[in-house]
Amino acid sequence: MPLIKKIPLPMAGLSLALAATGNLLASYGEGYRWGFGLLSWMLFSALIVKVLLDPTSVRQGFSNPLIASVMPTFSMSLILLSGYVAPFSPMVGEGLWFVGGLLHVVLIVLFTRRHLRGRPTTTYLPSYFVVYVGIVVASVTAPVFDQQLLGQAAFWFGLVAFFALLPHVLDRVFVLRDLPEPAQPAIMIMAAPASL
Repeated sequence: MPLIKKIPLPMAGLSLALAATGNLLASYGEGYRWGFGLLSWMLFSALIVKVLLDPTSVRQGFSNPLIASVMPTFSMSLILLSGYVAPFSPMVGEGLWFVGGLLHVVLIVLFTRRHLRGRPTTTYLPSYFVVYVGIVVASVTAPVFDQQLLGQAAFWFGLVAFFALLPHVLDRVFVLRDLPEPAQPAIMIMAAPASL
């Protein structure tokens, strides 16, 4: 159990990055894709064990707006990893895709209620893009499951959310310049949403 407690929730972001890298490198050889995909699955599986065996620390992590705002990388990872499952079982892959999308929507709602509603926009962090724009990952994988309509809806939601958040995050980062030190590395996240 002590080992489970040491698994950091933001590790989901690394799982997401590995799955995405595998997809990116697929054109250089399927070995690259499956190698990165396997590493992603290993990290993702460790996080599932943590969620199941240590739900208290997951709830505690969600009380911190910085950690809570990167938690949706878990659902984003599942959405991407569903594409790795599809060649073996299209039905299971599609099921995982829907579960990942639904989980992301639930995280958006919970995050909005807990950390956004009633808070001044001057408290917004760059990592909030993960919560609201991250759903666009579903549009990248939607063609695999012939779900273009849902993919388009995810894209438009993410695009609107991106432009709604952008001025507030830019104001906090470049005008107010009051990001707490632990949140400063999250500035790098600002490069991700536009590329999605």
